[in-house]
Amino acid sequence: MQEIERQTSVPCKLRYFTDSIFESTPVAYGFFTDDWVVHWATPRLYGRLLKMRLDYHIGRISAEQDRLIAEWGEEVATPER
Repeated sequence: MQEIERQTSVPCKLRYFTDSIFESTPVAYGFFTDDWVVHWATPRLYGRLLKMRLDYHIGRISAEQDRLIAEWGEEVATPER
């Protein structure tokens, strides 16, 4: 009976509570770190992909414009500003 009382005493419960906090804290900080890395990297990756896509389309339109100028002559070209 004393063994059961000793296991359910307040210091035992307090030690169980603090041990579980200190064991799970590094895991929680690891998840928070992963979340912040995703939060930090996502806009940069999206911006880089968007820039690559826009550069591709600008190159394609510029090539089409050069082809039209070669076919129709300089009269269809927009003046340089």
